[in-house]
Amino acid sequence: MSQKSIIIIVFFILFIFFINAFSESYTSHNISNLAYVLAMGIDKGEKAKMKITAQFNKSSSFSPGGDTSSDSSDSIVLISAEADSIFSGLNLLNSYIGKELNLAHCSAVIFSEEFAIERYFYRNL
Repeated sequence: MSQKSIIIIVFFILFIFFINAFSESYTSHNISNLAYVLAMGIDKGEKAKMKITAQFNKSSSFSPGGDTSSDSSDSIVLISAEADSIFSGLNLLNSYIGKELNLAHCSAVIFSEEFAIERYFYRNL
């Protein structure tokens, strides 16, 4: 192979790589598709081992034409799900609200006293 054909092949491979890297499939994690959890509470469940409650802002407050009132109680949403593990509870919450929960802004995880006393909270007791 000549040097010119090798350069063309390398350029073509880099071109395909950049098209794939900057395609729309990587834009699914924008702010309109995420729900930022502000606080999370874990309590003893009635039907499952735990009840997970997530507090987050409404997605309309992120949009440019959203509600800009100073009353913060209108922009807070609480949702709950009962599950046997934290991960399955978060997956249930994801499917319920239709957005991906993002825990990057979660400032508090609160465990109830009933849940903390149970033996499955800390198995080595």
